[in-house]
Parts: sequence; C-alpha cells; structure tokens
Amino acid sequence: MVPALDIPVVVADPDPVSALVLAEILAGTGAHIDIAEDSAALTARLARSPAPVAVVLVAPLPGTSLSAALAACAETAPGAARFALVDQESPTARIAALDAGADAVLALPVHAGELRSSLAAVLRRTADEA
Repeated sequence: MVPALDIPVVVADPDPVSALVLAEILAGTGAHIDIAEDSAALTARLARSPAPVAVVLVAPLPGTSLSAALAACAETAPGAARFALVDQESPTARIAALDAGADAVLALPVHAGELRSSLAAVLRRTADEA
C-alpha cells in the first residue's frame, strides 16, 4: 500500500491523454500534479514554488533530449526525484536515462501500481538520506 503523498509532482509528457492518465494515477497517491507538454513548459513548472518533489518524464519530450530534460531537472529542482518513462523495447534508452541522472526508469506502458510504488520507494529513500 502506497502512503498518502501530499507533494507537488510535475508530469512532463507530450501526449495530452497520456499526461492526464499519469496525472490521475499519481493524484491517487495524494500528490498535486502539474503537467508540462514540452521543454519550455517543463522549465517553467520546475521554477514554480513550491518546487516539485518529483518529476516524471516521458521520453521523448519535444524541444529537448531526455538527458537534457533530466539535467534541467537536476539544475532547477535539485532535490526532486527524477523518473523516466521510456520505450520498453529499448534497454539502451533505459540505460541512457539512468546514466543521465534518472533516479528510476520504468518501461512504457507503465503499470499504475508500479509507478505509485516506485515514487513512494524513491521518496522514502531520499527522506531517509536527509
């Protein structure tokens, strides 16, 4: 069971339907979701207050590479947990996301429970380290 997460989360997904599905999945944890559809919107949302506690990036995001988007997250919201959702057929994409700074990488299509539990697990780990 995933605990209630009263936290701000940014979902960066170029597909509006997919973004809404991810937002609904994460809202079920109690998270407050903000959606970004491209790199400019992601940058704007990362700069908002309060800063996001987590960012979920669906690759590819228009206007940037996944590695550049992860770097922007690390620079603008350094404390945010970074999740990358990538093509399940590409271990190369999953490896690249981890090498670029993702805290967790999940394959698309993502299972709702796996996403919620992964978010909770990474946040638990980062809270333990603080």
